[in-house]
Amino acid sequence: MKIDEFQPKLLFFVRNTIEPITAQNVAYYLKIRIEDAQTHLETLANKNILALTSDENGNIFYEMPNTPRTNNTEMAMAYFFPEIVENSPIVEKKESNFTQRKRENGEFDKILNYIIPENSLIEKNSENGDDFLKNFLKKQKRIIILVIAGWILLQFLSNFFYYF
Repeated sequence: MKIDEFQPKLLFFVRNTIEPITAQNVAYYLKIRIEDAQTHLETLANKNILALTSDENGNIFYEMPNTPRTNNTEMAMAYFFPEIVENSPIVEKKESNFTQRKRENGEFDKILNYIIPENSLIEKNSENGDDFLKNFLKKQKRIIILVIAGWILLQFLSNFFYYF
């Protein structure tokens, strides 16, 4: 891997993990040889892009000054190991507890029924008795709620910035 290919991947590694920047960790995530990782890290340290440091136990690692580090495990896994993420039942997107409670308590239905009353604008289909619009709205609940929440947020922000 050339240094030009290495740098963006290293930057992604640094910004989205809190793993120490060592040749072994970089080689593991970038799927390159440890020797190549060490060579590239030393090259970047010589250019003052990375700083070579050590801890009290004598472990040598690199730091990238002025670069925030976050523990964004899911994003890092999806970027570096997409084959594992696709096949893993462990790394699945789950509903938040808040959303799950709202759904279980039927509060999404209550909100939607408050916004659009149950029998308004809905005509019975005489052929099969289905309420076409009602079924359509039930399928589009999240979109409707997100649009309304976005509109409320926009109104709040416009009023907030009006006074400041």
